[in-house]
Amino acid sequence: MSCTPRIRQLEYASGRSPADMLRFVQRDGLDAVELSIQENAQADAGFADGSMVAHADVMHDVLHVVRQAR
Repeated sequence: MSCTPRIRQLEYASGRSPADMLRFVQRDGLDAVELSIQENAQADAGFADGSMVAHADVMHDVLHVVRQAR
């Protein structure tokens, strides 16, 4: 299987196999896969540095505030 350098970079960035990356690229397109990997990397970094909060945690806090307001 021959992959372009761009697909090889995506393989490395995502930690997936060449076959997996090629399947995703064929299904979604190269630009969409690149964007997805970039967004996931940004989210991972945000969780690691504490600048992002998980959806479940936010919903827990919202429900607490709503219950307090009753």
